[in-house]
Amino acid sequence: MPFVAIWKFTVAAGRVPDFVRAYGPEGVWVELFRRAEGYLSTELVQSRDHNNVFVTIDSWTSQAAWNAFREDFAGEYAAIDRLCEALTVDEVCVVQGETLPHNAAATLHHHTG
Repeated sequence: MPFVAIWKFTVAAGRVPDFVRAYGPEGVWVELFRRAEGYLSTELVQSRDHNNVFVTIDSWTSQAAWNAFREDFAGEYAAIDRLCEALTVDEVCVVQGETLPHNAAATLHHHTG
């Protein structure tokens, strides 16, 4: 199953162009991801309501590929993360998980809480 990591960012005032350069399709993050086996794509989504709020959706062939990337590139990941820290005022991992198959509704278990 494909695996996705979805992050939400609130970008610092005046830093939107720099953020888009770093997190966009040709940015430093994608450059790093492309070096790893199992990387599929990154989507950068800007909020319609707040131009300084973005979501990234990083797709991998599997959670194992994502985990291997995080282990194999831990130093470079941390270095880029430190460089990009000044671009945002908030960063939250919204969800990490496997995408559901097209017939998922037939196999899901409903939990009430």
